[in-house]
Amino acid sequence: MTIINGFIKHWKVWCGYVSLTSDCKFYNTDYNNINVSVHGGLTYGTMENNEWVIGFDCGHNGDLCPGWLNIIEFNHTYKDVYRDKNFVINECESLAEQASCYSLTKIRDIKLGKLIN
Repeated sequence: MTIINGFIKHWKVWCGYVSLTSDCKFYNTDYNNINVSVHGGLTYGTMENNEWVIGFDCGHNGDLCPGWLNIIEFNHTYKDVYRDKNFVINECESLAEQASCYSLTKIRDIKLGKLIN
């Protein structure tokens, strides 16, 4: 499992991605059908180099998007929060931890442990 972070230039917001190997239950699963808790929910899922990459962005209601500040029609409020790189790294680590709980190897080990004990 790999943690990747990125940046959407025109919005000027951070995004976070986690790549999943084929032993994860979520491998090749539409991100809309993956039940994890991450900022704004999952908004991305695609195959890259034989790994399934899932991710999220920080361009949601309540997020401060510097790229949108000069757009008159877009109405930011004083409550909007800029999600920085450290925030995204923490969310990626949380996402990776949640996904690791669905590793088929880990699930098999837990089941075997219950049988042995």
